[in-house]
Amino acid sequence: MKRINIFILCILMLFLSSCTEKEVSVDDEKLNYLLADTGEISIPLTPFESLDPITTENMSYFYLSGMIYEGLFTLDDNLRPQTLLASSYNLDKNKMTIRIKDGITFHDGSALTVKDVLYSLDHLRNSMKGPYYNLVVNNISREFPLSGKIIDNTTIEISYNGVGPFLKEYLIFPIVKEGTMNNKIPLGTGPYMVDTYENKKEIILTAYENYHDEMPSISRIRGVYHDDKDLIYTSLETGRIHVSTSWGQNFYRFFNNEHFNAQTYPSNEMYFLFLNPEGVLSDPNYREAIKNSIDKERIIKIALDDQGIKTTGFINPNSYFCRVGQDLTNTDKARELLAGDKPTLKFYFYWKNEYQLKIATLIAESLYNLGIKVEFVGNSDEDFNTYVENLKTGDYDIALSSMAVNLIPDYSFNLNSGLFPYKSDAVSKFNEDIKSTHNESDLILVTNSIDETINRENVFIPLVYKMNALIYSNAIVGDIKPNIIFPYKSLSTAYFTTKENESIDEDAN
Repeated sequence: MKRINIFILCILMLFLSSCTEKEVSVDDEKLNYLLADTGEISIPLTPFESLDPITTENMSYFYLSGMIYEGLFTLDDNLRPQTLLASSYNLDKNKMTIRIKDGITFHDGSALTVKDVLYSLDHLRNSMKGPYYNLVVNNISREFPLSGKIIDNTTIEISYNGVGPFLKEYLIFPIVKEGTMNNKIPLGTGPYMVDTYENKKEIILTAYENYHDEMPSISRIRGVYHDDKDLIYTSLETGRIHVSTSWGQNFYRFFNNEHFNAQTYPSNEMYFLFLNPEGVLSDPNYREAIKNSIDKERIIKIALDDQGIKTTGFINPNSYFCRVGQDLTNTDKARELLAGDKPTLKFYFYWKNEYQLKIATLIAESLYNLGIKVEFVGNSDEDFNTYVENLKTGDYDIALSSMAVNLIPDYSFNLNSGLFPYKSDAVSKFNEDIKSTHNESDLILVTNSIDETINRENVFIPLVYKMNALIYSNAIVGDIKPNIIFPYKSLSTAYFTTKENESIDEDAN
């Protein structure tokens, strides 16, 4: 992204009225802004019970807590870990020796120590719930693979006893001050600190004046409670809040909107097909023909309201692990692969998922154009548990499913879990190879091989990821780059203004 000089007319104090030149990243245009005198923005919260950032399962507070607390590592735009509270590290197979940064203080002014890191790690291990715990724990055995040992006042050794390599993603969990986790307000090191908190009413954050990095321009963040998340968009449009994630809802009306911007990013929700290799689809030509008939662009446009991204694998498209494969609709090739009488295929999906219903209808239309008749099985009365049990039986030819994909590649859980009546020997072998990898480079090679196998077998057909969005008032300017773990993170370097964007000439500077 181009770096642009932007003049910001600043109202910092009653006696200070001079202009200050700032440099911020904005999409290829020069703009004038009047900096707001309060710099306060509001975001939505749904009711939650605790400010503990590790055990929370409320996603609205989980996202907000990323502004209050920090980990040893954080994630960049490609979901690749970068050091944050760690100043340096040495990884030797299953042990990582980490030195923490000097001069980091908690929101009460006390210094960060390795005792705080160990305390937070122990709390994560004992929590047995929450997104950070689920990121680290083994999905099948439920064993927690991390343990810590203090080396000296600034150094800690963390050991990993799990499947595959020790990944830095495991160390993005929040570090809180020792002994404060049971406090009403635990202490963090992030750019914002908790100022006031009224349960089920609001939480107010203020910029931490001793923050170890760039001081936030937006001085206050107000978390506003919503009993019903369906009312959040109304709060955006009426100005009650300024920023929100899309909460899995349609956010189309916030595009090309004079009052809002919407930055999209892939969610962890992906849709895929299972082509049952038992019976009619035992012929690999039939499976390849079906894959070539699918128009993913049309699925995104019609079924997902232009809020999706194509995929050829089971890894988040933004991830540095992701392999970009060729993915083209080729109906001519599909017809060539189909020979003789064309069967009627039984198509199963979860009827109560509106997106699955739309996607299934579009795929059925594509198959009909090839001369293949489709019979939808199941009905709208089935609950999710019934749907899962019916998937296992294999009493269908095609099944459409969706899943929440982990940040860490885990094909054994996704594809060989017993959810579908098929087990790939090739994928099983690669899963064994994952267990013997010792670094992320080797893991990338193995996961790419798994993707190639999936696309060769044509039993599992990855389709699309649903997109999320960070929706924000266009009075907020800056280099806004959300991701699925830290959607609000870039707000700490953004600016809140009292007027909307106004272009100026390129030569004005």
